[in-house]
Amino acid sequence: MQERTIITSSLSKTYSVTGWRIGWACAAANIAAAIRNIHVKLTDSAPAPFQEAALVALTSTPDYYESLKKVRFHANCLLLMSSIKFNYPSSF
Repeated sequence: MQERTIITSSLSKTYSVTGWRIGWACAAANIAAAIRNIHVKLTDSAPAPFQEAALVALTSTPDYYESLKKVRFHANCLLLMSSIKFNYPSSF
């Protein structure tokens, strides 16, 4: 099964860069070569600054992920609070 398994992933959700389209595939050498052959004919490569940012993201320490979780939590709280409408009593 390992010789026919293809594992794919991307930076989109984990690093909050959904428009960047930076990802990878892991497969046996013959399958990886076929994927590479098709990929170069169908797409352009990601812009160089995106590739450099991806490298930084992929080599980040675990504390990065903790800070990202905190930032996303606070952003979600702000978004939620901005969408809540309060109905105050007319005498208020």
